[in-house]
Amino acid sequence: MMGRLLAFLMLAMFTAGAARAQAMRDMVADFDAFAARTAGMAEGARVAAFKRTLGPILPGIYDPTSSAGDRAVARALAQWPVKRGAILDARDRARAAYRTGLVRFGRAFPGFRPTMPVYLIHSLGQMDGGTREIRGRAVLMFGADVIADIHAGEAIAPLVDHELFHTYHQRFFADCPQLWCPLWAEGLATYVTVSMNPNATDSELLLDYPAPIRAATDARMRQALCHARANLDTTDETLLSSFTDGSHKGGPYPARFGYYLGYRIAEHMGRDLTLDQLARLKPAEVRDRIARAIDSYGRCGNATD
Repeated sequence: MMGRLLAFLMLAMFTAGAARAQAMRDMVADFDAFAARTAGMAEGARVAAFKRTLGPILPGIYDPTSSAGDRAVARALAQWPVKRGAILDARDRARAAYRTGLVRFGRAFPGFRPTMPVYLIHSLGQMDGGTREIRGRAVLMFGADVIADIHAGEAIAPLVDHELFHTYHQRFFADCPQLWCPLWAEGLATYVTVSMNPNATDSELLLDYPAPIRAATDARMRQALCHARANLDTTDETLLSSFTDGSHKGGPYPARFGYYLGYRIAEHMGRDLTLDQLARLKPAEVRDRIARAIDSYGRCGNATD
């Protein structure tokens, strides 16, 4: 009994400490207040006021320097009365998923301690979740507007877990320009997300964006694996984008198929290693482990298609 009580108290202390260290800043509320306060302004003056008022809080996000960026601000403000309810609902669901996500991560990754600032924002259509740099410091952001658009009625926990894992994984694994790096980083994040959310749908895992990825890749899995095997060290941007870019068109594989391919590779490696052991693998050994995981499906020879 005392042991269970102690465990409960330790978990409660972790959760409270994490919440204090890593409170999510809700800038959707700032956007809402600004939109209400400036509803009667002319578009140009309203955009200028937005950049002047909110731009200093999120430089690089809320202070666009291009006409396209200004149009995005104007469009978001003009659409706010119609989209407000759905975005505020997405905001509330994201906040709840983040609070429970901190607890889930404390259990799955004992060394996890949240340190990166977290913002919940109207992203002007830029993201559902991801890291950005603000004043030279990496921050984690969740875009309630995009969450409302592409995760309507869905669980938000898989998205939160995916992005939280990236903040943890970067302690042990640095980006590199070769294909094997994003293949590992995104594939492992997807595998962790599936492991922590076993009932998640492909839509919640973004494995159907911009079109279903799983079935189309499974149909050519051997060729896809050999294609990756032959190009693990490439830095060619066009080839890299064919694996990870949602806007990529053409070729025999669906856009962003590298996320699913990396997931299957991490899944294979996870037969022998825990999630935390996978996260802590040294970069020097990851590349060869990926190659061996692919080879375990059968030798590719010189296959490159």
